[in-house]
Amino acid sequence: MAKTAHGGFTPPKGNPSGNGRDQQGEKDLGGRNLENEEEIADRYTDDNEEPAANVSERHPNRNVNKGEDTNKPNQSLDL
Repeated sequence: MAKTAHGGFTPPKGNPSGNGRDQQGEKDLGGRNLENEEEIADRYTDDNEEPAANVSERHPNRNVNKGEDTNKPNQSLDL
């Protein structure tokens, strides 16, 4: 804590986060609604996990090489 010019202590400014809140325990962040996720997956994907015909894609050619090693040396430069 800081001191005043007269030697007295000043209380810290503000409140720490959580000060004065009701504690209701931890939140379960891992809980998932599997029924809802299955419904969404059925609506937007085919059997092969590809986008369904009714789904429009903004950039269909974007990231077509994803997961491939694109840092291979250029084969045309061999002498």
